[in-house]
Order: sequence, then structure tokens, then C-alpha cells
Amino acid sequence: GTLLELPIAEIRRSPFQPVGRPSAAVVRELEEAIATVGSLETLVNQEGVTHFQRLSGEGKRLAELAYSIAQHGVETRIEVRTNEAGETEALSGHRRLAAAALAGRATVPVLHRGAVDALRAASMVLRGNLHREDWSPWQEAELVHEVQRKRQEDGLPATVRVIGTLMGYAHSKAHGLLTIRRQITDAVIAAVGPAEAVREALSRCDNVQALLVAAREPEVKQRTARLRALLGIAAAEAPAQG
Repeated sequence: GTLLELPIAEIRRSPFQPVGRPSAAVVRELEEAIATVGSLETLVNQEGVTHFQRLSGEGKRLAELAYSIAQHGVETRIEVRTNEAGETEALSGHRRLAAAALAGRATVPVLHRGAVDALRAASMVLRGNLHREDWSPWQEAELVHEVQRKRQEDGLPATVRVIGTLMGYAHSKAHGLLTIRRQITDAVIAAVGPAEAVREALSRCDNVQALLVAAREPEVKQRTARLRALLGIAAAEAPAQG
């Protein structure tokens, strides 16, 4: 790879990076907290302690990472590739990218891997995330489904068994994850509630069996109801009849 310093604005998020890593809602939460107290440094120091304590756990961790980057820079380079559209795309370091932007940095140090095909990029993103203990079933399901879709597009073998072997999963786990993502479609997510909020809630859900039960409901209406109950999302009220 090539060592470079690139503008943050030029680095695209990987389509293989699971939703919620980092959470868009947490990034907004931090932006608002920083704006309220006046600076990132104020937020993480004694004078901003009240606002800091109000942050979610993820928000506190991201704020601390952003403060470290503000003080010392990005110490571990972000891996990037050139994707099929010729764009620069992250392979690792999505939290570092978000934290660097929150810290007011315009550029970050990168290790540029050159042109990397989608299948290898998916594998690299997966390997970069798998050691995390808080990886959620939904995030795994999204990634496994995307790897299968890309292989199908490229005319490569993409059976459940092939995908399981490729990802290092047992056949039953690969099958369950693919079922979750195949049945909990974008249309089902939209029926449950505001798509971004539903995806955030899905990314925090660690009950793989409950997700499977919802995914296996034969009717969309039943799937939607189960997901609302599981994620704690109330059904939208029907408009009043005039």
C-alpha cells in the first residue's frame, strides 16, 4: 500500500461497513453537544461534565476518541481502496474518520491499497470488525447478504454453503443470517417505522433468535408487528377520518 494524507471529505464510507458503526444518531448527538458547550475540549473536560454525562455510552466513547485525535492526531492509519467507480473508499477506521471530523481535522493519514474488488473489500471490512464483541446479528446479516449479492452479480458461486465457508461460519449460522436479511427487507423496515430509526434499533438488537422468529413470519404484517414489539417501536397512528 501507499502512505498518504487525504481529505476526509474525499473518503467514502464502505457499503460493507455495518449500519450503526458509528451510529449516525450518535454523531449528531455529539455535534449538538459540542455546539452547545462551545468546543470538543470543553465537552470532555470538567466544565462540560454535565453535558458529557448526558451522552449515550457510544457517544462518550466517540467523544473521547475525537478528543484523543484532536490532541495527538490519527495514530493508526485508515485503510482505503479505489472502488469500481474510481472513488476512494474506507476499508477500516470508520469510527476514526467520524472522530477526526468531530475533532475538526480536514485530513487523515491513510494506507491506500489501490484498486480492490468488491469481494476482497467485503472480506477486509469483515476481518477488521469481527474481533469486536459487540457485533450485532443484524450487522452480520447485512454484511453476509451483501457478500452474497456481490458474488451473484459477479457470476460467482453464492450458495449458503459457499458463503458460510467464505465467511468462516457454520452452514446453520450463514443460513440464519441470510434469512434475517432476506426477509426483513427495506419495505418491511419502512413499514415498521422511520427507516433510519429502525435500522439503528436493529443494529443494537442482540437477540438473533427473536430476529429469526420475526423473519420467518409468512406475512409482512406479522413480521412488522413482531419487529415493532422486539425493537420497542410503536405503530404510527392512522390519520383521523374527517
